[in-house]
Amino acid sequence: MKVDEASIANHTSLNHVLGDNHGGVKVFLLTYNSLVILLGMFGNSLVLVGSVKYNAIRMEENSVILLEHVAAADVMATLFQFVPMLATLAAERWVLGKFLCYCGILRYIPFCCEAMLIAIMSCHRVRVLACPLSYSTSPRLLKKVLLGVWIFYITSLPCLTGIIPTIKYEPSHLNCSPFDWENTEAISKYLRILRMISGIYLFLPAIITVVANIVILRLAYAGRSIRKSAPGGARSLKAVKTVALICWVYIISYVPSVVLFALPVAGVTEIPHYVNLLNMYILSFNLIANPLIYSFTNRRFALFAKLLFTGKVGMFARLKHNADIIITNNINSMVELK
Repeated sequence: MKVDEASIANHTSLNHVLGDNHGGVKVFLLTYNSLVILLGMFGNSLVLVGSVKYNAIRMEENSVILLEHVAAADVMATLFQFVPMLATLAAERWVLGKFLCYCGILRYIPFCCEAMLIAIMSCHRVRVLACPLSYSTSPRLLKKVLLGVWIFYITSLPCLTGIIPTIKYEPSHLNCSPFDWENTEAISKYLRILRMISGIYLFLPAIITVVANIVILRLAYAGRSIRKSAPGGARSLKAVKTVALICWVYIISYVPSVVLFALPVAGVTEIPHYVNLLNMYILSFNLIANPLIYSFTNRRFALFAKLLFTGKVGMFARLKHNADIIITNNINSMVELK
């Protein structure tokens, strides 16, 4: 692999992406980008710490494992995608050097991996709803499957980007990319086929997720009494709401990426530069939404976050071991503790 140094040196303005008078737009994007980094990095790190160390997310074990992997993918996606975007947007040119431009290829791993993780999460939830009394999957087996997903996307990266790709700075993405988004009309037949194959990385999991969540909606309103009578039934119903919100936010966030990725394959090359940039920020919805979803749908996690921000996370640790029943039944009074 090599880096197109000319692309780094020549692009010193975002006028052709944001327009000549883009001062107001730039300030808005800088503010939003900073918010994405704050929630994407800190919010999802909070999910990981709260779940792994403090058992702050109360769901059945397999769902928690899946949420932890999604949070890890969100942290990586924020680091590789939106941190460079913030620096580039502020300077209006690539200032992170040749090596970090080369590392831009890594940003495709967490996005593609998360697409498959969400699909697996959706299918798992369908099985739980369809067979609440008999369905059982070993957490150890699930961890092996998820490890295989990460290994697959890391080792198959050449299928996504080409065997020996040339990395170049793309102003419309505020980042470096192995795809020549600026000259889509010059894509060779080989690259069109390659992009079509690599599009399966996003397209197939997205289709699985959509179908699975339609089934989830149907099952969620059928046989509630059966699920409530099953062991952990009430917790399962709460998990349905959380997972459904996560999956539908993912669908809304990823659909534009799938479409834009497929358009050059179909021969559509006249795509305005600002559309690609807008797509990047739509994609960020998925990164910042998950911690917010947990805060509103999981009262235990909301309590953990509140006590952490007030410097009383040790109180949560003691309650976790000694008073789980109190946390569940008296959550509102505990939130007001000083």
